[in-house]
Amino acid sequence: MVWTGYRTHTVNPDEDEEARRPIAESCGIYRLHERHVDALQVLASDAAVAATTRIPHPYPADGARVFFELMQREREAGTAHVFAIEEDGRFVGLCGFHGIVAGRAELGFWVGRPFWGRGIGAHAAAAALRVGFDYLRLEQVWAEALADNVGSRRILERLGMRRTGERAHGSERWPAAVPLVRYEIDRAGFAGATNGPSG
Repeated sequence: MVWTGYRTHTVNPDEDEEARRPIAESCGIYRLHERHVDALQVLASDAAVAATTRIPHPYPADGARVFFELMQREREAGTAHVFAIEEDGRFVGLCGFHGIVAGRAELGFWVGRPFWGRGIGAHAAAAALRVGFDYLRLEQVWAEALADNVGSRRILERLGMRRTGERAHGSERWPAAVPLVRYEIDRAGFAGATNGPSG
């Protein structure tokens, strides 16, 4: 499945013509496939990506393969649906849903460092929400971001997600004083925020 979504990013007139194309023309989300494993291994091994995600660092040598196989099993069980983000056919990150239970799921997303600052994360997260509500028939989606991860929090807020609280993360890898901020959105809220699904 591919979902190319509808959002565009703000362009810089000094960028070359290729970089100035609307992100909706070049970026989409696809079912995670074995062809993505090698690029996933490279991007997920970056300490900067791991710093604000749950990706372990150092990343195991077989980390991408193990993750891919786990996601295949969880997809078959109906507990997760994770998508590869591609730009012009290149794997650039992941987005999707985990912990699917009774129509509720956690949204997660990350983009490899070479592709930061181009609107890809926002575009992919919006596309994932459309898939979640339209095709997976989710009723509610939640997400968490570190309080100092301004970029991710801004994306969640742009999607119409409501801040509902915060909690201590209990992780040694993140600063103890920085909490996780929780956001939520339901089917009706997404429809109102983005002209998304209403049925």
